[in-house]
Amino acid sequence: MVRTRNLCFLAAFAVLAIAGVFLLLSNRIPPRAGDPTEPVESSSRAEPFPEKVEREIITLPEAEEVIAGLHSGDDDPLGDLERLGHLLYLYRQLVGANPEGGENMLIVESLNGANEKGLRFLPGGNPFVNEQGELVDRWGTPYFFHPVSRDEMEIVSAGPDAELWTEDDVRLP
Repeated sequence: MVRTRNLCFLAAFAVLAIAGVFLLLSNRIPPRAGDPTEPVESSSRAEPFPEKVEREIITLPEAEEVIAGLHSGDDDPLGDLERLGHLLYLYRQLVGANPEGGENMLIVESLNGANEKGLRFLPGGNPFVNEQGELVDRWGTPYFFHPVSRDEMEIVSAGPDAELWTEDDVRLP
Protein backbone atom coordinates (compact mmCIF):
# COMPACT_ATOMS: atom_id res chain seq x y z
CA MET A 1 0.00 0.00 0.00
CA VAL A 2 2.76 2.43 0.99
CA ARG A 3 4.82 1.35 -2.01
CA THR A 4 1.90 1.99 -4.37
CA ARG A 5 1.34 5.42 -2.83
CA ASN A 6 5.04 6.30 -3.26
CA LEU A 7 4.96 5.17 -6.90
CA CYS A 8 1.85 7.27 -7.55
CA PHE A 9 3.51 10.26 -5.95
CA LEU A 10 6.66 9.81 -8.05
CA ALA A 11 4.60 9.40 -11.24
CA ALA A 12 2.60 12.55 -10.48
CA PHE A 13 5.82 14.44 -9.75
CA ALA A 14 7.38 13.27 -13.03
CA VAL A 15 4.29 14.35 -14.99
CA LEU A 16 4.36 17.80 -13.34
CA ALA A 17 8.10 18.17 -13.98
CA ILE A 18 7.68 17.25 -17.66
CA ALA A 19 4.73 19.65 -17.96
CA GLY A 20 6.77 22.43 -16.36
CA VAL A 21 9.69 21.88 -18.74
CA PHE A 22 7.29 21.84 -21.68
CA LEU A 23 5.72 25.13 -20.57
CA LEU A 24 9.11 26.77 -20.15
CA LEU A 25 10.28 25.66 -23.56
CA SER A 26 7.03 26.55 -25.28
CA ASN A 27 7.33 30.14 -24.01
CA ARG A 28 10.91 30.51 -25.26
CA ILE A 29 10.83 28.73 -28.60
CA PRO A 30 8.59 30.37 -31.19
CA PRO A 31 6.32 28.02 -33.14
CA ARG A 32 7.49 27.32 -36.67
CA ALA A 33 5.18 27.66 -39.61
CA GLY A 34 5.68 25.74 -42.82
CA ASP A 35 8.95 23.95 -43.45
CA PRO A 36 10.67 23.07 -40.16
CA THR A 37 14.10 23.67 -41.75
CA GLU A 38 13.34 27.36 -42.53
CA PRO A 39 14.51 29.94 -40.00
CA VAL A 40 11.90 31.81 -38.01
CA GLU A 41 11.50 35.52 -38.82
CA SER A 42 13.04 37.52 -36.00
CA SER A 43 10.57 40.36 -36.53
CA SER A 44 7.79 38.20 -35.11
CA ARG A 45 9.41 38.26 -31.67
CA ALA A 46 10.11 41.10 -29.31
CA GLU A 47 13.68 42.33 -29.10
CA PRO A 48 15.53 40.57 -26.26
CA PHE A 49 17.01 43.84 -24.92
CA PRO A 50 14.88 46.95 -25.08
CA GLU A 51 16.64 50.17 -26.00
CA LYS A 52 18.12 52.08 -23.08
CA VAL A 53 15.61 54.57 -21.77
CA GLU A 54 16.97 57.97 -20.85
CA ARG A 55 15.68 59.10 -17.50
CA GLU A 56 15.68 62.43 -15.81
CA ILE A 57 18.39 63.04 -13.24
CA ILE A 58 17.01 64.45 -10.01
CA THR A 59 19.15 66.80 -7.90
CA LEU A 60 18.66 66.35 -4.18
CA PRO A 61 18.36 69.57 -2.15
CA GLU A 62 19.50 67.75 1.01
CA ALA A 63 22.76 66.78 -0.68
CA GLU A 64 23.30 70.34 -1.90
CA GLU A 65 22.95 71.58 1.69
CA VAL A 66 25.55 69.07 2.90
CA ILE A 67 28.07 69.95 0.21
CA ALA A 68 27.49 73.74 0.38
CA GLY A 69 29.93 74.21 3.29
CA LEU A 70 32.75 72.19 1.75
CA HIS A 71 36.07 74.11 1.84
CA SER A 72 34.40 76.99 3.71
CA GLY A 73 36.16 79.04 6.35
CA ASP A 74 33.68 77.68 8.89
CA ASP A 75 35.06 74.12 8.60
CA ASP A 76 38.50 72.62 8.90
CA PRO A 77 39.81 69.83 6.62
CA LEU A 78 38.31 67.16 8.90
CA GLY A 79 34.97 68.96 8.66
CA ASP A 80 35.25 68.75 4.85
CA LEU A 81 35.76 64.99 5.12
CA GLU A 82 32.79 64.70 7.48
CA ARG A 83 30.63 66.53 4.92
CA LEU A 84 31.77 64.12 2.19
CA GLY A 85 31.14 61.21 4.55
CA HIS A 86 27.62 62.50 5.17
CA LEU A 87 27.09 62.89 1.43
CA LEU A 88 28.13 59.26 0.89
CA TYR A 89 25.82 58.25 3.76
CA LEU A 90 22.90 59.92 1.94
CA TYR A 91 23.96 58.12 -1.24
CA ARG A 92 23.96 54.74 0.52
CA GLN A 93 20.56 55.42 2.09
CA LEU A 94 18.95 56.31 -1.23
CA VAL A 95 20.83 54.11 -3.70
CA GLY A 96 21.58 51.13 -1.45
CA ALA A 97 25.37 50.90 -1.40
CA ASN A 98 28.54 52.92 -1.90
CA PRO A 99 29.16 54.27 -5.39
CA GLU A 100 30.56 51.63 -7.75
CA GLY A 101 34.33 51.41 -8.02
CA GLY A 102 36.71 53.18 -5.71
CA GLU A 103 38.26 55.66 -8.10
CA ASN A 104 37.54 59.31 -7.45
CA MET A 105 36.28 59.94 -11.00
CA LEU A 106 33.83 57.02 -10.87
CA ILE A 107 32.53 58.18 -7.51
CA VAL A 108 31.95 61.68 -8.90
CA GLU A 109 30.07 60.20 -11.89
CA SER A 110 27.84 58.24 -9.51
CA LEU A 111 27.28 61.32 -7.35
CA ASN A 112 26.41 63.28 -10.51
CA GLY A 113 23.52 60.96 -11.37
CA ALA A 114 25.17 57.95 -13.05
CA ASN A 115 23.56 55.61 -10.52
CA GLU A 116 20.62 53.22 -10.78
CA LYS A 117 18.22 55.73 -9.22
CA GLY A 118 19.30 58.69 -11.39
CA LEU A 119 19.87 60.86 -8.32
CA ARG A 120 22.35 63.75 -8.35
CA PHE A 121 24.17 64.46 -5.09
CA LEU A 122 26.50 67.21 -6.39
CA PRO A 123 25.23 70.54 -7.68
CA GLY A 124 26.11 71.54 -11.25
CA GLY A 125 29.15 73.74 -11.77
CA ASN A 126 30.75 72.28 -8.67
CA PRO A 127 33.95 74.14 -7.67
CA PHE A 128 35.08 71.07 -5.71
CA VAL A 129 35.53 68.99 -8.89
CA ASN A 130 38.67 69.49 -10.99
CA GLU A 131 38.96 69.36 -14.80
CA GLN A 132 39.59 65.59 -14.64
CA GLY A 133 36.24 65.10 -12.90
CA GLU A 134 37.68 64.37 -9.45
CA LEU A 135 36.58 65.72 -6.08
CA VAL A 136 39.46 67.75 -4.67
CA ASP A 137 40.39 68.89 -1.17
CA ARG A 138 40.85 72.54 -0.19
CA TRP A 139 44.44 72.40 -1.54
CA GLY A 140 43.31 71.18 -4.97
CA THR A 141 44.49 67.58 -4.54
CA PRO A 142 42.08 64.75 -5.44
CA TYR A 143 40.62 62.91 -2.46
CA PHE A 144 41.51 59.25 -2.07
CA PHE A 145 38.48 57.00 -1.61
CA HIS A 146 38.78 53.46 -0.28
CA PRO A 147 35.57 51.40 -0.15
CA VAL A 148 36.00 49.40 3.06
CA SER A 149 32.68 47.59 2.62
CA ARG A 150 29.34 48.03 0.90
CA ASP A 151 28.32 50.45 3.66
CA GLU A 152 31.60 52.15 4.57
CA MET A 153 34.02 54.40 2.69
CA GLU A 154 37.37 55.70 3.92
CA ILE A 155 38.21 59.18 2.61
CA VAL A 156 41.72 60.67 2.73
CA SER A 157 42.89 64.21 1.96
CA ALA A 158 46.59 64.56 1.14
CA GLY A 159 46.75 67.67 3.31
CA PRO A 160 48.72 70.88 2.72
CA ASP A 161 51.78 69.10 1.27
CA ALA A 162 49.55 67.58 -1.49
CA GLU A 163 51.21 64.17 -1.02
CA LEU A 164 49.27 61.13 0.13
CA TRP A 165 50.58 58.90 2.90
CA THR A 166 52.50 61.59 4.78
CA GLU A 167 52.05 62.90 8.33
CA ASP A 168 49.73 65.78 7.40
CA ASP A 169 47.10 63.58 5.71
CA VAL A 170 43.57 63.98 7.00
CA ARG A 171 41.47 60.79 7.20
CA LEU A 172 37.85 59.94 7.69
CA PRO A 173 37.53 56.27 8.57
